[in-house]
Amino acid sequence: SAMPSFSFNLKLIEDRRFRIALGFVFVVLAITLFMSFTFFIFNGVHDYSLVESLGEVEFYLLASEVDNNWGILGATVSQYLIMRWFGIGSYSLVLIFALYGLKFLSEKPVRLLPKVLNFSLFITLWLSVTLGYLYTINSDPDSVLGLVCGGVGFEIALLLDGLLGWGTILVQLLILSIYIVY
Repeated sequence: SAMPSFSFNLKLIEDRRFRIALGFVFVVLAITLFMSFTFFIFNGVHDYSLVESLGEVEFYLLASEVDNNWGILGATVSQYLIMRWFGIGSYSLVLIFALYGLKFLSEKPVRLLPKVLNFSLFITLWLSVTLGYLYTINSDPDSVLGLVCGGVGFEIALLLDGLLGWGTILVQLLILSIYIVY
């Protein structure tokens, strides 16, 4: 018997209607992420235990208790992207999705897109590590820095602090200077 074949129709991507729909999806995603992240900054501490109990408690009970105005999905996505991964550097995703949305909605190419992608990746990692390092040297374990640095930044900052100590500040400033020059 013949193997079923899968072919992707590239004409769909060229279809103007598809590009407009995709553009709207990306813009709405950007707005949703921005609002979810912002509500997380203010309500994340309360929503943390609710998100952690997903799967253990009835969903409708959690949904009625969550403070994030974008619901349990907004609280969960924000908790992962901001708290567990990249901290407030995750806001760069908003910019990326918004620009891709505009790219798909517009007939003209967005010329800044490669530069914005480069900047967004840099600032996401650099800011996460820098805030993580500031949190590691802060004597207050309840500092807001612990919430906004992200798990990735915190772990990398711990590694750099163990390797370099206070030299971590110099390395971060050096990395920032090199990025600015290039």
